Amino acid sequence: MARINLHLHYDAAHGWLAAPTKLIKALGIGNQISTYSYIHPHGEIVYLEEDVDANLLTNALEALDVYVEISTIPSSTDESKIRRYDRFYPEFVESWVNHVEYHGRDTRTPTDVLA
Repeated sequence: MARINLHLHYDAAHGWLAAPTKLIKALGIGNQISTYSYIHPHGEIVYLEEDVDANLLTNALEALDVYVEISTIPSSTDESKIRRYDRFYPEFVESWVNHVEYHGRDTRTPTDVLA
């Protein structure tokens, strides 16, 4: 059985499971993720809200017989910086991954991806 270690970031009110954008694309779940999730400023990580979106990811991995290990990372403040990131939108995953594959690395911020 394969295994993956993911990090659950949380603040006083909520939590987000950090997942590589390429993993979300590979699993084909980008169009099912809500706008309650966030995109890291460099685009390589999506912070999946803990109630629905994180379960979507872990269920998809477990269906592929991948054991998911989750480490928790509390925020050092009452409000996580994740809340200030851009909200997730489905078109982001495909566009960002295609850009990285073409250029070898990402040079844009998430808000530039669809521009």
